Amino acid sequence: MVTSSKESFRASLPKVEVLCSDKQQTTLANWSQFRECESIGSYIAMKDEVDLSFIGFESKKVFLPVYDAKSKDYYMARVTSSSDLREGKFGILEPKASCTRAQKNEIDLWFIPGRAFDKDGNRLGRGRGFYDRLLAEESGSKVGVPPDGKVFDEIPVDDWDVRMSFLFLEEEILEVLQIK
Repeated sequence: MVTSSKESFRASLPKVEVLCSDKQQTTLANWSQFRECESIGSYIAMKDEVDLSFIGFESKKVFLPVYDAKSKDYYMARVTSSSDLREGKFGILEPKASCTRAQKNEIDLWFIPGRAFDKDGNRLGRGRGFYDRLLAEESGSKVGVPPDGKVFDEIPVDDWDVRMSFLFLEEEILEVLQIK
C-alpha cells in the first residue's frame, strides 16, 4: 500500500520554519493569475509552512479553512479582516462561525500547503486527507506551496490525492503539466 511509503517519506522530511520572502511576494504580485482572480483559498501557516499572511483582505475575497467538528472535516469561509479569526481545534487560527461559507467553485485560486511536492504536481500533506477531500470537487486552480521551495522528482501518492496545477517557488510559479 502506498500510504505506508507516504508515512516513511513524510518522517524523513526535515521540519523547518518558513517565512515568505520578499522575492516570493513580488513573484506572486506579478503573476497574472493572481492579479486577475477575484477569490483566493489560502491558509494560516503552521511553523513549517510558508506564511502567506501578506495577502491582504482588501484586494481579493479571501477564504480560509474551518474545522467542522460534526463532519470532522474542513470547509472554507470568507474572512474580511483579522478580527474574523479565532483559535480552532488544532490551535490554528480559523474563521469564526459567523463568517460566510464558500459555495462550491466560488474560489478561483487555491494556495495549498504541503510537506512535499513533486514535479508532476503531487502533494504530500500531513496524512489525514483534509485538503484532498476539500479540493476533490473544486474547479479553481490549485497552487502547491513547497515549504522550502524544493520539488522532488517523485513522491508517494494514492489514487485520491489531488494534484496541483502550479507550484509556488522562490522566483517563479511553475505550471504543472497535467497528464492523465
